[in-house]
Amino acid sequence: MLVPLVAQTPGGIAAVLSDEEGEALDYVHDPRVITAIDVQLLAAQVGQTIRRLHRDALRHRMIHPCVLLETPTHKLMSASLGQAFTLAFLLQSRANLAKAFSQFEASRHHIERLLE
Repeated sequence: MLVPLVAQTPGGIAAVLSDEEGEALDYVHDPRVITAIDVQLLAAQVGQTIRRLHRDALRHRMIHPCVLLETPTHKLMSASLGQAFTLAFLLQSRANLAKAFSQFEASRHHIERLLE
């Protein structure tokens, strides 16, 4: 479910699906770039904040909000899936955002359907 997201997105490093407690339910990563524990920690750190932002966005009638953080070395996309899950996607800074957003949204909607 997450492998295509990372494998088919140039610059993709890792993706993680976490639950409401911040526990990584599923993840995939490039072990040459990031360790498994760092991917799991990423899930734990972003989940609560993303779900709060999602609730606020819905209050303002924003549908399917996604957060993008950029640093000089990386990009991080993250979004809520339903009420209890978070999807995070780590990319290299040079990654093509159009391709990354397209792949992220496709994966997000596929996972949401599976979680229903």
